Formats: sequence, structure tokens, C-alpha cells
Amino acid sequence: MSSSLHITFGRAASRKSRPAPFSIRLSEEEKAQLSREAAVRRVRLGTYIRSRLFDKGQLQRSPVDYALLGQLLAALGNSELASSLCLLAVAAEQGALPVDETLENDLKTACEDVREMRATLVSALGLRES
Repeated sequence: MSSSLHITFGRAASRKSRPAPFSIRLSEEEKAQLSREAAVRRVRLGTYIRSRLFDKGQLQRSPVDYALLGQLLAALGNSELASSLCLLAVAAEQGALPVDETLENDLKTACEDVREMRATLVSALGLRES
């Protein structure tokens, strides 16, 4: 039995050893930032740092920012935007939409709100503006 233990330990000792780790000094803020970014991507810190150093764009898509999406959904829920746009569409179809300066300003504001929501969604989903 002692010979089988010797063979097992001999194999383990004969394997190539892993390269020595490389150390780098980071401030607490720098390490915390890297740790947060790695956690958001659900990878280990070392894996994330290695990808930042060597993968050059492999991590193109940012993870979904659920906090931003939550803010957007809350804003949509409180805005009554969908029902207002539906009412405007119905009035326009019926020819009952008198266009005055107030309505024009309101429509411009609504369009800007939609643009802002789009930008927030693009950011939250980690997409690039086109």
C-alpha cells in the first residue's frame, strides 16, 4: 500500500507548477471599483482584470443595470404617457385635434421625454447610441 501512495504523491509532485502570481498595488477605491465591475458581470476579480488587460473589447456588452430599468419603469408607470398618446392618436384620427401653441409645446415635451427614456434604456442595457 505504501507503494501506491508513493506513486500518487509522485505524480502530483511531477506536475508542472503554476506560474507565480503577479502583484499590483491598488488603492482601496480602485480595488473596490474593479470588484464592483467584476461582480456586476458575475465573474471573479482576477478573471475580470485579465479580460480588461488582454481581451481588448471582448466584454463589449455591459450588463443590464436593473436599478436604471427600475427607475425607467417607475417613471413610465407614473407618467400616463401611453394613455395620453392613445388619446392624441384617436383625436387626430377623428380630426378633433386643434393644434395650438400649448399643444405643440406639450407634444415637444412628450417627444423629449420619450427620447430621454430611450437614452436611459440604451444605457441600462449597455448598448451604444446609434
